[in-house]
Amino acid sequence: MSSETPHPQTSIDAPEHEYRAIRESAAVYDRSHVDALELTGDDRARFLNGQVTCDVAALSPGQAAYGFFTTAKGRIEADVTVICLEDRLWLEVPSGTGDKVLERLRKYIIFDQVTAEPLAARPTTLIGPSSAELLASLDTDGLTVVERHREKDGEQHSGGFDLWADDDLRNTVSRRLKDAGATKIGREAWERFRVESSRPRWGNDFGLDTFPQETGVEQAVSYTKGCYLGQEVVARIHYRGGVQRLLRGLRIHSEHGLAELIDAELQLDGKAVGRLGSITRSEEGWIGLSIVHNKATVGSTVALWSDGEPRGSAEVIELPFEPA
Repeated sequence: MSSETPHPQTSIDAPEHEYRAIRESAAVYDRSHVDALELTGDDRARFLNGQVTCDVAALSPGQAAYGFFTTAKGRIEADVTVICLEDRLWLEVPSGTGDKVLERLRKYIIFDQVTAEPLAARPTTLIGPSSAELLASLDTDGLTVVERHREKDGEQHSGGFDLWADDDLRNTVSRRLKDAGATKIGREAWERFRVESSRPRWGNDFGLDTFPQETGVEQAVSYTKGCYLGQEVVARIHYRGGVQRLLRGLRIHSEHGLAELIDAELQLDGKAVGRLGSITRSEEGWIGLSIVHNKATVGSTVALWSDGEPRGSAEVIELPFEPA
């Protein structure tokens, strides 16, 4: 399992045919870079429910939930997708965080009937409007198929499928998907899609200094499921006044290239209000994500500074970007 420190990931120009496959047909993306864990034992759901912000106990086999591991002070240690299977739970966590999350889980397993171990399987993601039809034509023996979901207009919509398998089978599945008509895509196309879909990334758009509410991912936190580590702080923020920072979109105006824009400081009236996180080139030019102080309201313009030099400006916009 990777022990590297997560680092900013940005995107430049995505090959147009790869990006169009995501939007118009079917695309396959290898996500074997993530870390994964497995929980077994009769107490697995109750135990994990006391560790994460999402409601694990409410999941039925085949369902998944997105949430956060938080510290006792309510800050995010890692984000997590919890996948419920018949007799186990799978946890997808960011690359480089698996060992620390596993150490945390084992620390809190005392009298619980739970075993936490690294998981060898990794996901291949199939997305696009034709993904369900293409998947139906595929032999899925040996795969664990988990449907991805996204929220739009307050409703859940299919966001494609994660096909979990070990390395040998995953490579075979990727070849079969390509033979069936899916387009294999690289990181640039995936990152453009992610940013346009307003999905923040751990280690890039948020990290150890972030409260869950600052990410803008409201469905990641349950306020009714009961206690978990950091719950008191997270609930107090929710019920007593909210946060001073929030994930926003940026429409960037700059003549500089990617290297000069990465991690640029956002300034309003000469004062720092955030840092540029993810950045990608869309049809309208550079766009980005950033957790921005509320002083920089939607519609305001912030200056971009890097290495003590001005790098352009950006308009702060409400998310999501379109198309979502």
